[in-house]
Amino acid sequence: MNDNRKLIPIIGTISAGKSTFLNALLGTNVLQKGSITTTKFVCLIKHSANIQFYKVKATRNNNQLYFEKEGDAITVEEEIKEKIITLNHNLKDLSNSSSAQEKADIFYMLETPIRNIENTQLLEECYFMDIPGLNEINNPYIETIFSLISSNDIKFEIMIFDSTNIGSDGILKIMKRLEAKKCLKKSGNLFILNRIDEVTQNGEDDIISSFKQYFYQNFEDEKNKDLILININENKF
Repeated sequence: MNDNRKLIPIIGTISAGKSTFLNALLGTNVLQKGSITTTKFVCLIKHSANIQFYKVKATRNNNQLYFEKEGDAITVEEEIKEKIITLNHNLKDLSNSSSAQEKADIFYMLETPIRNIENTQLLEECYFMDIPGLNEINNPYIETIFSLISSNDIKFEIMIFDSTNIGSDGILKIMKRLEAKKCLKKSGNLFILNRIDEVTQNGEDDIISSFKQYFYQNFEDEKNKDLILININENKF
């Protein structure tokens, strides 16, 4: 499967709201979400009129990324939800063993309507990526993800930050590693500050000011990026 689509990874720490954000784009709660470590594998999301979910193997040939379908597709949304929960549960005890690393090129593809994006060109040209929190320990997908998002296959990154946890070591370590691997693109990135309703001690202006001060002090090249403040709740913003 190669339709020359670029990738849009949703990047963040564990439980920053990555899957919840994608559910909001889809307009339905098909992806598992939670307040603890939830997403354990890479799920590619392709805009399609009909919903289906299936396994794909990532390969590269002549520097071109391919996704080869493996097995049958699930076409009922409730069954897809159950399958995703089962996958996350079964993968929760993965370690960086050689056998686990061999499975890190196995992704899953979710074809589904993406109801809350009106840019049809973007929908036709890109896959969105739901990925584990990049500060997760002993998940064999992490190295695969860093390799992938440092490639030319990326359209841009969407980075989700938890407003209740600004300046945490987890965020800083992820961003430093992204910067070191030259994963941070110079244009197009979106930076989203989530859960602003949970920060009650300051007004929104103070939240933005604190975040920008932290962010710009550590990442000089990102000063011109847009910052979006949202509260993600169920399947809507």
